Amino acid sequence: MKRCVNLKNRFGKTFRIQYEETALLPGESKRDSWFMQIPCKMGIIYPHGGLNLCAELHGHAGLAKKLAGMGYKVLHNSSEGMTLLFPVADFKQVARVMKPIRLKTRKLTPAQKIALVARLQAGRKSKSGSET
Repeated sequence: MKRCVNLKNRFGKTFRIQYEETALLPGESKRDSWFMQIPCKMGIIYPHGGLNLCAELHGHAGLAKKLAGMGYKVLHNSSEGMTLLFPVADFKQVARVMKPIRLKTRKLTPAQKIALVARLQAGRKSKSGSET
């Protein structure tokens, strides 16, 4: 089987990765890179094979024209949307248009980190003390 970009390895620390519905069919491995997708505000991004990805826009005709104008190959074009092929190296440019859903990250201040560590350590001590 032809290889494809593993979206989870490449972008999973920054963007949400979901699996195509068919990944849930019996006999299919949910971990298969071919079933991975990056949900975006304007559609989805998914592997196409080798070092290529597809951007599938749902509606958003103006944005589809913008991406097509960047020189990417149009694989499908209809009144419902457009699918474009692009190299993974151009992900940042395409992401600016597609707006992938980012993972929610919580940034702690140094004081919050100290308090969190103290709570975790206190919890561990209480658990180990109750077992003896």
